[in-house]
Amino acid sequence: MRQCVSVIEQVKQGVPTLALDDSGLILDEYQKRLRAYPDSVGYMFLRKWLDSNWHNIVLVDIQPINAEQGRFGVLSGRVLKGFDRDDKKFVATAVAAQNKLDNTVPIVNAVDSDYVEHFHALRALGVRVEFLCPEMQPPNAESAERP
Repeated sequence: MRQCVSVIEQVKQGVPTLALDDSGLILDEYQKRLRAYPDSVGYMFLRKWLDSNWHNIVLVDIQPINAEQGRFGVLSGRVLKGFDRDDKKFVATAVAAQNKLDNTVPIVNAVDSDYVEHFHALRALGVRVEFLCPEMQPPNAESAERP
C-alpha cells in the first residue's frame, strides 16, 4: 500500500506521466470501483487531484472498436491471448501514449497477475510494466523496473 501511495504522490508532482484514454473508459472504471470507498486514498486522488490537474495528464485516443471485447484500433490486431479484456484499455492507453509522446509511459502494477503472466507479450508490444510489489515481479524479468 505504501508503494501505491508513493506512486500517487509522484503523479501528483507530475512524474511519471499519467496517461488516460480520451474516451473515458479508464476513469469510468475507477469511478465505479472507488464509489464504495469514498474515504480511500484512491478516491480522494481521483476526485480532488484529477479534477484540478488535467494539465498534468496526457489524453490519448485508443480508438475503441469494441471495448467490451478488449478491441482497440491502437493495438491494430495485436492480440494478448488470455489477457483480461477489461485490462486491455490500459495496454492500449500505454501504447497510444508512447506513440504520442515518443517515450515510454509505463503501466504501474501492484497485484494484478495478468501483467505477470503476460509480461513478455506486453514487452513485445513495447509496453513497460513497473511492479510495485517485488513478489509480483515475474521470474527472469531482470529488465522489469520498479519505481
